[in-house]
Amino acid sequence: MKVPFISQPVRHYLGAAWYQRDVEIPTNWNGRRVVLFLERPHWKSTVWLDDQEIGSEISLCTPHEFDFGLATPGKHRLTVRVDNRMILPYRPDAHSVSDSLDDAWNGIAGKMELRATPPVWIEEVQVFPSVTNKSALVKIKIGNASGSDGKGNLRILYDYSMNWNKPTAIAVR
Repeated sequence: MKVPFISQPVRHYLGAAWYQRDVEIPTNWNGRRVVLFLERPHWKSTVWLDDQEIGSEISLCTPHEFDFGLATPGKHRLTVRVDNRMILPYRPDAHSVSDSLDDAWNGIAGKMELRATPPVWIEEVQVFPSVTNKSALVKIKIGNASGSDGKGNLRILYDYSMNWNKPTAIAVR
């Protein structure tokens, strides 16, 4: 055995791999926010749309998402660079990076898709409950690619099955 890992391949490529293709953004996506979703790139991904760099992500355990904003319908050149080298200091025999489980042999696994959302969306929701006070602090981050101010209503449904003695108002800030 040459190395202490079971499934060491005969050849092993570490470095950047480039993927490029033309994509068509449908006309019915006009005025919608377009996001590229990569379920599981191995490790660092960088994305360009029409030769303009959109951004980079580094993670082994969360999807990489790239916001194209209100991309115009029609043909666009999409370029993705994935680098599978040891970007962060992990143990070389860790399950997510070692050759023993062949996870390090790929560039992108899982879903790769373009998604269209409304130009205003809920980016993040955090709930901080307090059982003692029978209350919860809800923090909501709203994304807005429209470039305009807007108004809206946010309704939070309250679950009474918590067996609390009485319902408590939820404050939204």
